[in-house]
Amino acid sequence: MGSAKRRRTVGATQSAARTLVHHGLPLNRPRSRGALSIADLEALFAQKYGAPETTGWAPRRRFRFGYYLPADAYECLVSQNVAAGCSWLDVGGGHSIFPNNTELASTLVLRCATVVAVDPSENVLKNTFVHERVRSKLEDYAPSRQFGLATLRMVVEHVPNPKHLSTRLDVS
Repeated sequence: MGSAKRRRTVGATQSAARTLVHHGLPLNRPRSRGALSIADLEALFAQKYGAPETTGWAPRRRFRFGYYLPADAYECLVSQNVAAGCSWLDVGGGHSIFPNNTELASTLVLRCATVVAVDPSENVLKNTFVHERVRSKLEDYAPSRQFGLATLRMVVEHVPNPKHLSTRLDVS
């Protein structure tokens, strides 16, 4: 298996990657907002795990086969969208923004003017990364400011009315 001929997949199995290519979505598509390139994921891998030849066997194998964890893709996407001076609302973040990448969480928070975590769990009170902690459901949260970025990692499956949640996030 030559490295020049090998395609890296973005958090997908080989069959899913074939489906992406089959539907005309190249894996290394031109960058647009929200698009991840292999170079982006490789840079995140190096930041998070270190050099492939010196990291543990599981990350090394994932790197070798071009598989990236959903958490890696999420962290990469968020990193692309945290602009200098932005206000960031992290919904359902609990005790940490990125539980398995505290270095990146710290770096991104430093870019922001404000980071607010909203979570109904009391774990949010232990979140040392954010500037403000709010123990509340998003539906009950009444912010005094607007946010340029809102993230909801692993939240939607806990929300009884996702449409109401998205409407709540779209408040001007």
